[in-house]
Amino acid sequence: MRGLWANRTFRTHFNKKELMNERVDIYLKEQTGKQKELYDNTTAYLSMMAGYAKNKGVDFLVVLIPDHLQVLEKDIFTGLDRKKPQRILTRYCRDHGIKCLDLLTDFESHPEPASLYFDMDKHWSRAAHRFAAGILADEIFPGAQGGRHGWSSGQDTG
Repeated sequence: MRGLWANRTFRTHFNKKELMNERVDIYLKEQTGKQKELYDNTTAYLSMMAGYAKNKGVDFLVVLIPDHLQVLEKDIFTGLDRKKPQRILTRYCRDHGIKCLDLLTDFESHPEPASLYFDMDKHWSRAAHRFAAGILADEIFPGAQGGRHGWSSGQDTG
């Protein structure tokens, strides 16, 4: 890492501004009209996709991918509900018979969570893809070798 991004204080300040400017609505503790609209739209699309899959005889799985800030910058959520998206969407899926896999806890408990994201970017690293593949394999193929304790244990951090 080089430049300002190498400065932890700058990164924290930048990430807090990003959260507050781009996606604060989904993390507000109290429901606002905008938040209700965002979650209503999301759940409506989930139901449409689940219905489509069911009509085609295809299994459907919702995978909740955590925001990089939820995993790496927990402290910037002061006054917000950091896990609200996962709680709302997993409850919705459960109540509507939609299979759902939430990756937040797995990503939080990874021995090196920072290795799951590129340094100067919020996208997953190769290590994150490998890690998530192992979790998905366990979910989709329970009992098969190579899941959480196989594919996901690689030291690849690039």
